[in-house]
Amino acid sequence: MSIDSGDWGNPLKKRRFLRHPAQVVVAAFAAADLVGTLLLALPVARSGDGSAPLITALFTATSAVCVTGLTTVDTGTYWSSFGQWG
Repeated sequence: MSIDSGDWGNPLKKRRFLRHPAQVVVAAFAAADLVGTLLLALPVARSGDGSAPLITALFTATSAVCVTGLTTVDTGTYWSSFGQWG
């Protein structure tokens, strides 16, 4: 009696993590959102003292990825040149 190992036993067969194009789109959106949030959370991204709250950075990054233009802060005064560019 043999146990069917499927593709696990064949090292030459590659398994793809993202199997459907929609998964690629969602993964790319999430990656861009995460990178944008991390960049906006840096102290250099804010024109004032300290760093931006995580929720503000997340909302602004998501709005930038979606190209909606919504923001909870005034972009020209709240973000530094680095924050406006990133």
